[in-house]
Amino acid sequence: MTDLNIEKLLNADELAEAINIKVATVRRWTYERRIPAVRVGKRSVRFRLQDVERVLLREEPARVTGGER
Repeated sequence: MTDLNIEKLLNADELAEAINIKVATVRRWTYERRIPAVRVGKRSVRFRLQDVERVLLREEPARVTGGER
């Protein structure tokens, strides 16, 4: 069996708690495309903590994957 490196995708509530900000801020930043998000279906959005932290530290620009907006 191979060891898969699977990172958990966080919802807005979990991300807000992980980086100590309000959920409304996560949603606003997502809408403004300031943080990277993975769209799951038409309305659901998930986040990779590592990607969000990288953007917040200004290491790379945000991106949205998994569908068009």
